[in-house]
Amino acid sequence: MRQRTYRGEGFILLLVGVILFCGAWYTLNVSSDWFPSGDWFRHWILYISVIIVATLSCISGARRVFSPSASIDKRNAVRPIRWWVIAACVVVVAGVTWIAINWLLANVSTPAGGAGNPTLKLESIKTGLTVGAGAGAVIALGLNARRQWLTERTQEHTEQDATERRVTELYTKAAEQLGADKDPVVRMASLHSLERLAQDNPEHRQTIVKIICAYLRMPFTCPPNLTSVPNRLPREIVNRRRRIFPSRDRHPSSLKVKRQELQVRLTAQAILSDHLYADKNRFGRARNIRFWDGMELDLTEATLVDFDLSSCHVSKATFTRSQFVGLADFSGTVFEEDVWLDDAHIQGLADFSEAVFKSSAHFWASRFDDGVNFSECHFIDEVKFGDATFRDACTFDNAIFEGNASFEKSRFIAPTAFESVKFKGETTFNACAFESECDFTSAAFDAASKFEGVHFGNFCKFWDTTFWSSITFEGTLFSNLTSFMGATFHESIRFDGVVFLKEVHFTGVTFRQVCWFRFVEFGDHECRFERATFRADARFDDAFFHGLANFQGGRFMSSLRFNGASFASRISFAEAKFETGPRFDGAIARLPRTDISEMWPARWRVDDALLAETRHSGSWARLVR
Repeated sequence: MRQRTYRGEGFILLLVGVILFCGAWYTLNVSSDWFPSGDWFRHWILYISVIIVATLSCISGARRVFSPSASIDKRNAVRPIRWWVIAACVVVVAGVTWIAINWLLANVSTPAGGAGNPTLKLESIKTGLTVGAGAGAVIALGLNARRQWLTERTQEHTEQDATERRVTELYTKAAEQLGADKDPVVRMASLHSLERLAQDNPEHRQTIVKIICAYLRMPFTCPPNLTSVPNRLPREIVNRRRRIFPSRDRHPSSLKVKRQELQVRLTAQAILSDHLYADKNRFGRARNIRFWDGMELDLTEATLVDFDLSSCHVSKATFTRSQFVGLADFSGTVFEEDVWLDDAHIQGLADFSEAVFKSSAHFWASRFDDGVNFSECHFIDEVKFGDATFRDACTFDNAIFEGNASFEKSRFIAPTAFESVKFKGETTFNACAFESECDFTSAAFDAASKFEGVHFGNFCKFWDTTFWSSITFEGTLFSNLTSFMGATFHESIRFDGVVFLKEVHFTGVTFRQVCWFRFVEFGDHECRFERATFRADARFDDAFFHGLANFQGGRFMSSLRFNGASFASRISFAEAKFETGPRFDGAIARLPRTDISEMWPARWRVDDALLAETRHSGSWARLVR
C-alpha cells in the first residue's frame, strides 16, 4: 500500500504538469488577447516560468512512477515536503492570480480615447485576488489532508505493530508447546492455537503450515496394529495393516506414549486437510471459508498415518522418502506446482483418482505395497515413475498424460491396467517388468513411445490401441499370451529382437507405415496375423517361427520380406492379397513338411532336395521359386 501511495504522488505530479502545459499552450495560442499591449516581455517571462514548473513537475512524477531503481525503503519512508514543492505552490498561486487579473482587466470595456472605468478595474483586481486566495486555499486544504493522512498512517502503524507483537507472542508460545517434553493434550491445544492464529492472520499461514509440517517430519514409530486410529477402513484392510505391522513392543508405557503421539499427529494432519480443502465452484472460487490458498507442504521423510488430502488444493508438495501408513488419499487433489514423491513408501491403499498435477510429478523409486489408483488422473506436465515398484493391483484407467511420461525400470507385480489412457507426450517403459497381467486396451499414444527391454510375464493386451507416432519394442520378452487385436500403427514400429514365447495375435491390425520384425522369435504357439493390413513395407528378415505362422486374409500393399527367415512349423497365406511379390531369399523350412493345408505365396515352395546348412537341429530345406 505504501508503494502504491508513492506511485500515486507521481501520478498527481504528472497530472499537475500536464495541466500547466495545457494552460500555457491555451494562453499562448488561443487567448493571446488576454495580454495587455506593451507588456509582452513581462508576460513571456511568466509564460516561460510556468513551462519550467510544468517540466519539473512531469520529471518528478515520472521518476516516482517509472523509476525501477527507487528502493523500497525510500518508497515506504515519510519524506518531508521539499523546498521546491513550496516554491512551485507559490508560483502556481501567483500565476493563477496574475492570469485571473489580466483576463478580467482585458474584458473591461474601455471607451474610445478614454481611460476606462476605474471602479470596474478595481473590482476586476479584487476578483483576481479572490481567485488567487482560492487557489491558495486549495493548496492549504491539500496540506491539511496530507497532515491528516500522516496522522492516520501513524495510528495504523502503531496498531499494526501491536498486532504483530501479539501474533508473535502467540506464535512463539504455541511453537514452544509443541516440544517433545510437553503433554499430548498441551501439544494438541498448541496446534489448534496455531490453526486459529493462521485463520485470523493470512500473512502467517504459510509459516504456520511449515511448523506443522516440521512437526510431522519428526521421527515417529507407529504403535503396533494401529488400534488407536479411527476405523474408517474396511475390515480386510485393517487386518492387512496388522499383518504389515505386527506387535513388537509389549511395554505398556511405551505403547501409551506412541498412541498419544499418534493422536497429536492425526490432529496435525486433520488441520492440513481441513484448510486445504477448497470445494471450488464452477467459477473457480472456494466455497470453504476456512480454505488456505497457495500453501506449500514439505513433508520430507515424514511418517503419515491415514493421510487424507482428498479434494484439496496445494501449491507445492514434497513427500520425498516419506512413509505412508494405512490409506493415502489424494483423490481429486489439485497440485498447482511440482510434486515430489521420490523414494516414498506407501504401505496401504493409495488413491490418486481424478487428481490434477499442473506441474511435474516425480514418483521415482516409490514403493506401493497395496493397491494404487490413478484412474482419471490428469498430468499436465511431465511425470516420472522410474524404478517404482507396484506390489498390488494398479490402475491408470482413463488417465491423461499431456507431458512426457517415464516408467523406466518400474516393476508391476500385480495386474496393471492402462485402459483408455491418453499419452500425449513421449512415453518410456524401457526395462519395465510386468509380472502379472497388463492391459492397454483402447489406449492412445500420440508421441513416440518406447518399450525396449520390457518383460511381459503374463497376459498382455493392446486391444484397439492407437499408436499415432513411432514405437519400438526392441529386445522385449513376451512370456505369455500377447494380443494386439484391432490396434492401429500410424507410424513405423519396431519389434526387432523380440521374443514371443506364447501365442501372439495381430489379428485385424493396421500397419500404416513400415514395420520391422527382424530377428524376432515366435514360440511354439500360433502366430496370428489374420486379416492384418500392411500399407507399407513389412520386414520379417531373419525371423524364426517355431509354431504356426498364420497370415490368412492379410493384405500387403507394399513389399513383404522374409529374407533369411526360418519356419519350423507350417505357414498359411490363404486368401492373402499382395500388391507386389513377397521375398523369401535365403529363407529355410524344417523337414519333413507333410501338412497339405500349408499355403505359401504364389510360385514359392519348399524344395525338399535343396537341403540347407543351419545351426538349428533337424533337417532344413530352402524356399525356392
